[in-house]
Amino acid sequence: MEERINGLINKFLPHKDVIKEMHETFTEYMLSLKTLHYSRLKVLNVISKDYDNDWEGKEEFCGGLETAMTNMDKFIKYMVEDFIDHLHWCLVLYDATMDRFEQWRTVSSEVECVREKLYVLESMQNRDEATIQIYKDDEFSLSKINFGLAIALQQEILCHLNSWDYFFSMWISDFFNEEVSFYKTHNSVLTDWRNITDRLYKSTSCSNYNQPIASFRRFYNQRIDGSFTSLEASTAQITDDFETEDSSNIFPEAFIRNEEASTAPNSLNVEDEVRAISVSLNTEDEVPAISVSLNTEDEVPTSSNALNLKDEVPAVSDASDKDVPINIEEETNMVSNILYPKDASNICSESASGTTDLPVPSKRLKEETIVEEKEEDESIPILYQVQALIPYTAETEEELSFNRYDIIDIIDDSDIQNGRALGICNGKEGIVPMYCTYQMPP
Repeated sequence: MEERINGLINKFLPHKDVIKEMHETFTEYMLSLKTLHYSRLKVLNVISKDYDNDWEGKEEFCGGLETAMTNMDKFIKYMVEDFIDHLHWCLVLYDATMDRFEQWRTVSSEVECVREKLYVLESMQNRDEATIQIYKDDEFSLSKINFGLAIALQQEILCHLNSWDYFFSMWISDFFNEEVSFYKTHNSVLTDWRNITDRLYKSTSCSNYNQPIASFRRFYNQRIDGSFTSLEASTAQITDDFETEDSSNIFPEAFIRNEEASTAPNSLNVEDEVRAISVSLNTEDEVPAISVSLNTEDEVPTSSNALNLKDEVPAVSDASDKDVPINIEEETNMVSNILYPKDASNICSESASGTTDLPVPSKRLKEETIVEEKEEDESIPILYQVQALIPYTAETEEELSFNRYDIIDIIDDSDIQNGRALGICNGKEGIVPMYCTYQMPP
């Protein structure tokens, strides 16, 4: 009997180690699955920010994403309740079996010790029959207990070894069915997402900008090679290319005319050129436009008038024509007075003094805020509950530490796409890593 039990134990111990390793592997797989799913949700959330919130198919995709997340929770719940818990139950039974095995070994050692003492007593010349009878009774009772333990231990080990194949095949079949169902839903959601992104990419393709980009590259290469001998020629070349794409307003019209006028046969003298440049600068800075909008007495041409007065551009006029002289110092003083009035200090002082009469509600607002915070603390809504799969130690002050099988109340899951939520456990509030938990049924 002893040799048979020792042989069964030699088969049982490796089997127990295999189940223990399987339990750890499936638990790690489940946690990795949740981590991967939440990481994928985070990636999809980051990508979706690049597009408009009203893109076509978003509601259907979000609904499919919620369905995939629900199926994942069901799959993890099955793994916890119907598979990993069974493995844990087997390990508990195996530990109890090993305890009984140690008990059987202890009783067997006591039986051997009593038999040795009884042999010594019976071999003595002066035999004490009363003592011998006591040891015989002890040997009989211990042998009976040892035999009963051996029979029970043998049956228990054989039951574990014989039933494992059947239960494991049943559990693993259910596991693969649940896993296939989960991945089908998950892959369909990813297929929808790929179709949506392809459609968005095609609808937002930048094919209309290929010609300006090609023109810019040609202009850049020609500038390096020295093909353009002057700035006027290069500006005209680039302007023609952009006009073909309805974007001729990139360069100011007055600037182009001034550049063309530099090659005209009847060019201006140095003073006229300086005056033309000052007019073009004034049209670009749009400073005279400010003076016109404020209805000043001096009439200064606006930027729109400067661009539309084709016949009045000095570059195309004759040398005999006389332009109206521009007093730059007077215009500068006028603009500075408009932008920085002398009574600005008085205005600032009046506005500053006016604030002293206003009520100061900081104290009242602080008291109301404290009352509102107390009311919120008294009634915190619980969205749902989750159960911890593994113990977790907080890495930061904001996180929450918990033990295995602890129940956590989730009060805010707005950051669930990043795999985190705000919860309460054992009277403490903090951030809960959701990959360590699974949602409990309502």
